[in-house]
Amino acid sequence: MQLKSLFTFLLAGYAAAAPASTGLEVRDPSVLESRAVTKVEFSSITASGTGCPSGSYTVTISTNRDVGTIAFRSYNTAFGATTTKSCTVVLNLIYPSGCTSGSLQSNYHGFVQVASGATGTVNAAYTSSTGNSANPSNSIFSGAVWAPGNPWSRIDIAPAKVINRSANDAAVTARAATTLTLTRTNNSAGGTLIADDITFSIINQSRNTNWQTCTV
Repeated sequence: MQLKSLFTFLLAGYAAAAPASTGLEVRDPSVLESRAVTKVEFSSITASGTGCPSGSYTVTISTNRDVGTIAFRSYNTAFGATTTKSCTVVLNLIYPSGCTSGSLQSNYHGFVQVASGATGTVNAAYTSSTGNSANPSNSIFSGAVWAPGNPWSRIDIAPAKVINRSANDAAVTARAATTLTLTRTNNSAGGTLIADDITFSIINQSRNTNWQTCTV
């Protein structure tokens, strides 16, 4: 067989044996697979409400995506202006395959100044797309200690357990519905209540990777 004929024969055989092209060919098969998380991660954080309209806050998520912070520029109340404002923070989370237990920790910072006869109240309630919920006690600021004005803080703990009956990651949405309120019994009493930021994290995590039969 001449060399040209032999080459034509081999080429035809290869074409018959090779699978049809899918239109996307990569050398590294991992390119075609989504990255599987091994712990809960923050995907994104958004917010809406009278205390946090679009453009009035900034979001920072840590490099390893396990801590998220929202900082406010106009989440505040004052007598003579608006005495009640609200903000619902939406946490978009990625949960790994299997059963994950843990708690959502929310760490608040702000400033309050209330004269005698005035009271500031911070309220928060937590829900999630998987049915987790919590309604912690209100933070109440009144009395002489708050008259000159002082920083305030609060830490809330809410359940964050999820059973993911899949070998793949799962998207979960958690919501923190917060409200700042000022009231007074003395019409001449002044005051202001400010929320500066909230830092969220999933603490005390543990995971069972046996997604078919695990429990939490």
